Order: sequence, then C-alpha cells, then structure tokens
Amino acid sequence: MSVIIPCFNEKNNIEKTVKGVIAQDFSGNIEIIVVDDGSTDSTYSIVSDYIKENSIPKNRYITVLKKKNGGKPSAINFGVTEAHGKYCVCSDGDTKLDKSAIRLILEKFSEDEDIGIVAGMVHIDNENKIFTRIQEIEYIFGQLQYRFLQSEDRSVLLAPGCIFGIKTKLAKEYPPSDDTCVEDFDTTVSVKTAGWKTVQEPKAIAYTKAPETLKSWWNQRKRWWYGVFQVWRKHKPWKTMWFLFFYPFGYLIGLVNVFTWLSFPFYLMMSSWMPPLIISFLVYASLVFAITIFRLFILLKDCKSLPLITAIPAFILYDSLCTWISAYLFIRYLLGIGVSFKYGQKWVHVK
Repeated sequence: MSVIIPCFNEKNNIEKTVKGVIAQDFSGNIEIIVVDDGSTDSTYSIVSDYIKENSIPKNRYITVLKKKNGGKPSAINFGVTEAHGKYCVCSDGDTKLDKSAIRLILEKFSEDEDIGIVAGMVHIDNENKIFTRIQEIEYIFGQLQYRFLQSEDRSVLLAPGCIFGIKTKLAKEYPPSDDTCVEDFDTTVSVKTAGWKTVQEPKAIAYTKAPETLKSWWNQRKRWWYGVFQVWRKHKPWKTMWFLFFYPFGYLIGLVNVFTWLSFPFYLMMSSWMPPLIISFLVYASLVFAITIFRLFILLKDCKSLPLITAIPAFILYDSLCTWISAYLFIRYLLGIGVSFKYGQKWVHVK
C-alpha cells in the first residue's frame, strides 16, 4: 500500500498528517510518499527532520520528494511514479486520516476485483465556527445521501481528493491532469467511464480544514462548481446515468428553482385567485420541511455533535444560497463568460 501526500506550504499541518498515516491500524507495509510541490516554507525540512529524528516502525517507509511547483495533479503524478504498492491512497497535506481509514479502504477493494476506486468519508476538523459547522452538515448530507446512492450502484462520481484509494495501475493509466481544475472528480469519472466500479467506504474517515472566511469559501466553490462543467464537457455526461442525473439535470433544476422564486412575486401581484397560489406554496414548503426532517435524521444518525444540530436552520438558508450561486455559475458557463479563481499559487480563468 502506498500513500501519496501532495503538499504546498503546509508547515503547520504536514507533521500531523504524516503521523496520522504512521499510526494506521493496518498491519501491513505502508509506503508514505510526501511530495513537496515547490513550497516556499519549511514543509520539506519538517518532514526530512521528522524522518531523521524519530524511530519509524519497520512496516512504515517514508519518502519526501521535492519538485518545482506545478500544481496538485503534477504532484500526485510525481508521487505515483515512485509508488510500489498495488493500491494508492491519495490524501492532502492538511488532512488527518482516522486510524482505520487505510485498512477499511483495502477491505473494500477486496470485495470485488472490478473496483477501481474507493472513496472515503470527509469530515471537517475545524468546526469551531457556525460557518464551518454549516459546511460540515453539507459534507455529511452530500456523502450519506448522493454518494451513498451512487455507491450502491457502484457508480461514485467524485472520490474526494483528501481520501480515496485507487489501484496503482489505474492511477498511472488515468492520471489527474490540468484539463480541469478538479483533479479528483476528473480521475473518478475517467476510471468509471472506462468500465471500473467506483464505490464509497463511509467508515474510512479523513479530517480536513474547511474555509473559515467567505472569501476563501467563494474561491473554493467557484473552482469546485465550475470544475463540474469542465468534467462534463470532457467526459460527456450521457455516458454515465448518475453523471447525467446529478449534474446537467441538477443544474437545470437549480435554474428552474431560481426562476420559480423570481416569478413568485409577479404571479402574486397578477393573480386574482389566491387559493391555488397558497396551495402551491404550502406544497413547496411541505416538501422543504420533509427534506429537512430526513436530513436531520441522517445528521443525528451520523454524529453526536449538538452544535451541528443547532446549525440546521442556518444550513437551510445556506443551501438555498448555494442553489442560486450554482445557477449563476451555470449561466456564466452557458454564455462562455467563465470565472477566475486562485488555484495553488496562480490565478486562473476558465471558460
């Protein structure tokens, strides 16, 4: 088993990340490959010093590599070329793996030789603010609703970059590229459309850091959501039923939802017969309420954190805002305007 950890300027997190991999309860050999993607801080020296100054277990092998900055896809590919394991687990420099994560991913692979990718479950490590708690709720719902259903069909579309396992031969055959700004999504869809099964192991958990400011969140989400359009354009959505349902249809539904809300006050002013309008609104509100209760059940089942439960009302507003934002970005994509965001060290503009 090989673990690839691409990182850039992670001096505050990388040691904790490496320790998390070393402490895994998997009894076999783990090859840990840290790829410093041209950091300008002390990331490389922190890992090098850790290797020299600490007694590493005999079944753990750590290599730290340094390369010129080229972005996360190139760092992953650089690490994969050095990997000797049958399987690779990809993580991030600011991520800590739960102690059973690697073992559970390997056990999932053993269920079926046709499984090419196993997605883990992402939780937020810094849920100390209402904004990050809302994002934690979003993560839980997305992974235990949509990704769960996709996994039942062996058709997971997005294995999160901070924790997923992939057969090493597939990592070399379908390497992440600069074709899109969402290398994890691109790689997963590439493997799936090639005929391999892609699944989720929700008990294989990774803890990562969520944006704490609106500015950093907006930069992240522009990249994530616009990256969907790039993958859509590259892989042709009709090849995979789940891709067709969750992305083109999903964004179209978002546009319809926005149009419905915008047209509501005009219909209210023009309508002389109120009962149908009131009934329609009550039906819509009932659906929102039913979905909220269902999601609350999922949240209660998955976690015991009371602060997350209390953030549900704020999440409902947040979720509606996300629908509007995704519709806005979809319109920019259809019109060929594109968006700009910071990706690694660089500002990029994509259409």
